[in-house]
Amino acid sequence: PPVHRWRQASNLTADIKNKAPSTHCTGYANLTGIYVSNWQKTTPTLHAASSSKFWRDPSVPWGVKVNILKLRWGKFWTQKLAYRFGMRYANSTKPVTTPFCPHCKCCMDGASHVLGGCKEYKPFYINRHNTSVKDVQKDVCNGPYGNCFMVMDAGKQDELPATVKSQRLPDTLRPPHITPELWRKFRPDLLVITNMLASEIPTHGMKLQMEMVEVGYCSDTNHAVKIQEKQEQHAQLLHILKEAGHTVRYHPITLGTTGTIRKETLTTLQQLGLTQPQAEKTMNKLHQNAIQSAADIIMARRIREYQMGTSDRQPGSDPP
Repeated sequence: PPVHRWRQASNLTADIKNKAPSTHCTGYANLTGIYVSNWQKTTPTLHAASSSKFWRDPSVPWGVKVNILKLRWGKFWTQKLAYRFGMRYANSTKPVTTPFCPHCKCCMDGASHVLGGCKEYKPFYINRHNTSVKDVQKDVCNGPYGNCFMVMDAGKQDELPATVKSQRLPDTLRPPHITPELWRKFRPDLLVITNMLASEIPTHGMKLQMEMVEVGYCSDTNHAVKIQEKQEQHAQLLHILKEAGHTVRYHPITLGTTGTIRKETLTTLQQLGLTQPQAEKTMNKLHQNAIQSAADIIMARRIREYQMGTSDRQPGSDPP
């Protein structure tokens, strides 16, 4: 039998780190579930420091940190869980009879639905996306491409920063065989023409070098699907631009709704002219935006449920 050597620690902070054994037993947890499997496949692809920064961020309230952990592991209190356990939810007086969202009533309730699929909270999703695109654009402006021609589809036209020319691709880039109606449908989040100054106007026949960026939010263990979706979204535009003789590099940036960020994002930002420290700082901002957005969505959802009725609120459910 193993020999246990007990050691006394003077505190539960610094000293316990020194006294803790170098090896430990992880117990007998079930490691075959869907969440464990998904995270085991996803974790090696993530940038560890930025994806977990909320744990080390003193500005993030403890309750938000706990909710992020619950969201990542399928433990966040939703009507789907209430239905599974035969319990009441929000203002229900009896155990709920459906796992569907009590707000939009059209989709299965759950973490992915709460943070990205409920039509009742679409303004939150749009704001989260626009903020991330603006953060990337702002930081790109601090690099060598800061004075280049830029197009950004985030926010309103009259609110665009001075460094952005417009929300839409310039019509002078439209090949003759592409109709104006189709051309207006092409709306990349950010397009930087690196061999043209912001004060210039592209004309027909010019051969341009472009960096195209597309930002998309997804379930934290489902980045691969979102990347494929984004590549298909702009495949036609990329083909048109390359066929016209332009050089285009396409950069899909996928962000998890609870703050996970892929390792490749660091390389992407460096290709956009940022140094490694600058890129890591941008990734931290993207992570913080996801965490704050999740907290705002949860707050809005709980307040709405609180207003629907508090007398039947289930003990143990997340507070508003």
